[in-house]
Amino acid sequence: MNLRCPTHLLLGSKLRTLFAAVLFTTLSSLAMGRLVIAQDAQLNEQILKKAKHATVQLRVKLSNDSIAEGSGWFAFEPGLVITNAHVVGMVDADSRRPQAIEIVIDSGESNSRKVPAKLLGIDRTCDLAVLKAEGANLPEPLELGQTTDLLETQSVFIFGFPFRDKIGKNITVSKSSVSSLRKENGTLTQIQVNGGMHPGNSGGPVIDGKGQVIGVAVAAIQGTQINFAIPIDEVKEFLNGRVISITVDHSYISGDKIKVPVRLSLDDPLGRVKDLKIDYWVAPIAKSRLRPGGLEQPQPLPGDSPITTRSVDYDGKGAASIEVDAQPLTDPKLSYWFRPAYQDGSNTAIWYRSLGNLRPNPVERKEITLKFEPKTGKAPPMELSGDSTFQVRVGAAKPDVFAMHLKVIMNPTVLPYEPNQMIRMGLNYSSFTIGMKVNGEVLKNSDRWRTVGQNMLKTTALVEFENDGSVNRSQPDLRRAAKDEQESLKTITENLLQSLDIFYVPLPNGPIQPGAVIKVQRDLSVGLPGMFVPAQAVLKYQYLGMRTVLNARPTALFEVTGSIRGRRGDGLNVGGGVSGKLDVLQETGVVILASTNVKTDLDIVDEGKQTRLTGSLAMQLRPAPPPKPAAPKAVESGEPIDSETNLEADTMLFAEKEGKWLPVKVVTQSSEGDVKIHWEGVADSTDEDVPRARLRFPKK
Repeated sequence: MNLRCPTHLLLGSKLRTLFAAVLFTTLSSLAMGRLVIAQDAQLNEQILKKAKHATVQLRVKLSNDSIAEGSGWFAFEPGLVITNAHVVGMVDADSRRPQAIEIVIDSGESNSRKVPAKLLGIDRTCDLAVLKAEGANLPEPLELGQTTDLLETQSVFIFGFPFRDKIGKNITVSKSSVSSLRKENGTLTQIQVNGGMHPGNSGGPVIDGKGQVIGVAVAAIQGTQINFAIPIDEVKEFLNGRVISITVDHSYISGDKIKVPVRLSLDDPLGRVKDLKIDYWVAPIAKSRLRPGGLEQPQPLPGDSPITTRSVDYDGKGAASIEVDAQPLTDPKLSYWFRPAYQDGSNTAIWYRSLGNLRPNPVERKEITLKFEPKTGKAPPMELSGDSTFQVRVGAAKPDVFAMHLKVIMNPTVLPYEPNQMIRMGLNYSSFTIGMKVNGEVLKNSDRWRTVGQNMLKTTALVEFENDGSVNRSQPDLRRAAKDEQESLKTITENLLQSLDIFYVPLPNGPIQPGAVIKVQRDLSVGLPGMFVPAQAVLKYQYLGMRTVLNARPTALFEVTGSIRGRRGDGLNVGGGVSGKLDVLQETGVVILASTNVKTDLDIVDEGKQTRLTGSLAMQLRPAPPPKPAAPKAVESGEPIDSETNLEADTMLFAEKEGKWLPVKVVTQSSEGDVKIHWEGVADSTDEDVPRARLRFPKK
């Protein structure tokens, strides 16, 4: 059983890049004309007729109103259609669902007909999708084959609808052969075939001589005969259902126990998963927070407590949750561990990988009254950072991946204010970091980044708050920056500052109960520099409870969720969502910790070309870390240490380092006479063995 489908992880990096570059995109998926079959490997007429009838052409109206086309086939049970995720525009993690899907049965024939279909499920990792066709007298599902008996050079047949606008509407059947069985750790992950696939074949069946489907057409390397199919084993696993992720939500105190909410996500389009359970236990904190699963129950490791198992209610709709009763962790070296287990549609018992090293800071669910009353004057520095990763796809081309990191140290000053007046906070910056990668390669432009950073430190900002703590407006002041840098800095600062719009929750006028929700709307800009578009976020802040953070400071914890859409009247195709958590100081109503993730999916026309951008921006706000200690100054050493002197642990000495004598502390001494020491006051230093000749006693 392959618990993860590494569809695109098989090839070397260069070949993998080529492979991804020519993935059959739906924007070029089309249909064709005549039946092509080799004289020396003709399929049985009955098998051929059934396979042609069951292979369908797909016409998909995507979320951006564009039309995509590809192939699919009836499978497994009446009405189900298998295709690729990219055929329905859902291969990217943040993709929106298509608006409509139309299936053409017997395309190009006199009895051709169209029926609507709805999307049941997506497996993005394997690039698979399953649809449910609506209508009567649908084609009989094709029989699913086996891959265990596949051999290189074996003849196979590829059914689908390539080049529709150029050739015609009828199905194409192409003879091919298996040229490689690509495996990873012994598991078949790709079937490589020798030609027969073209743009538009994506999602169509690859059939053996017995009429059984052994793979799903997915990609080709342009200009070669190297084509790829997803093994039918992955389709079976997808349709049989599987757990794909485990998420541990914020815990809360309940009597003498801690309630730990656990959420499970499943790829289970047919609702076939059953006997869903969760195992949990306590174990020492480990180097990795994951343990592998498998088809046999993993054995406990040394230090594991007895395992407790609870059944999880599941309605077959792809999501399940449970609250686990856990004992408080009194030993700082221990942590909670969780592992889902289930039976799939083939009655195979599966244990998903374990998630651990969890030491939650539980909230106390109690009523609280919060008021936004920040202290006037200089406030402690705050660190605001942002990490974004976006795919930009122009037309049907391979997407480019842009990743950007920004970090600033903000120094806030709250100006004097009167009750019921706007509260103003000035910001200046004492540190600025920026970096970018394009398609995984670091964009080496240190001179440019240095210039931007130097000018960023010359800018300031003014943030105005309403009395309830929500941001009224934030305005950067760029007048001291170089004029030719002001446009770039405006983009950077405005998008850093708009994170405050999300972080600062409008506080209610009066007590707030656990579970209460505050709803607001915010105008945002989403995208990448040069591709920002206006959008509107509809946000919900849910009060979870009280906890202590950062040296026992009491805070109210809020969870923020929301959706992103285009502003009314703008005519922009924008979607996405917001999630995160934030801590509000009980004393002042000021946000002291915040972490949010903004996911975006938008379509724009850039230089006359249809461009799609999908990705996310993760923002964090926290107190700035203390500055690194200055390197210790050289001192005058004292007497040398002979080989007979016994040095006890924690003895303070001086050691020579790069011509200077620096303070050290003895850790241990070895039998050979060397001494393990720790450099005192040297940031990120590690213990080191040094000869006694490099050591001195402090000078008397």
